[in-house]
Amino acid sequence: MKKILNFIIIFVILTINAFGETTVDFRLFTSSYAYNGENTYWEATRTTLTYFENFTEGAFDIKFNDLVSLRVGASIFFPFTFEFPQGIRFFPIVTTQVSNEYISLRIGTMVGGHNLPAPIRDPLMNMTPVVRATPDNTLIAKGPEGYKYNEPFTHGFYEYGASFEWFKGGRGEAYMNWQIQHNAEHRERFDVGIIYALDFIKIFTPYIAIHYWHNGGHEYPFVEGTPAITENYTGAIGINSEYLSILYTASYNIPDRDNNITKFGHGLFLRGIILV
Repeated sequence: MKKILNFIIIFVILTINAFGETTVDFRLFTSSYAYNGENTYWEATRTTLTYFENFTEGAFDIKFNDLVSLRVGASIFFPFTFEFPQGIRFFPIVTTQVSNEYISLRIGTMVGGHNLPAPIRDPLMNMTPVVRATPDNTLIAKGPEGYKYNEPFTHGFYEYGASFEWFKGGRGEAYMNWQIQHNAEHRERFDVGIIYALDFIKIFTPYIAIHYWHNGGHEYPFVEGTPAITENYTGAIGINSEYLSILYTASYNIPDRDNNITKFGHGLFLRGIILV
């Protein structure tokens, strides 16, 4: 952690000296929470887990001019458990952004969300509060006894990839998020999304989205216990605003691509918020 902080401080100082009119703001975010999940019904997310955790992020927002900016910093994650401090994790934050009033291109560390409705998101993509990437690639603990705190995981607050947004004639985004690298212990995992909404129509907002995620990789021999190469093509079209969702959703799921095993499903997603 000390090396990361030293690098960040030196980088910021050099950047300020190189660009005399550059503006630098420091932002600090912290969140403490308790989470309990009791689910014995769905095999893929069966869990009986309790978390007491703190998540703190410190980052410099460096604006070079009206178009180019950089965010650089680090975050620290504290799990308050009887195995403390083995579960402490650090996350680097480096994001380059080129933007104006019409478009925005971000490359590096991103915050998730992407205005995707729940039915077409990978259900393990942003598990609250933490997405865990275990060596056997299950992404989530099989149970409180099955998870080891020294296993690698990523905090669900972050995504790593690129995002292109546009803000005129409606709001849209195309992004790619690299969730897990491919190595000898587990296969790669990433997702891609394209979202477009006519957000100037406030309540009955026309909306369309396509989401794809992939779990695969061929560079290393198959590791026993890892799932087959899987893909899921999902989509939603209809009305989707802050207060109301009426969406037709569909999924073409390929749980085992090598053996040509496929599944198709579709349905209607309804969501409403009543303010009192």
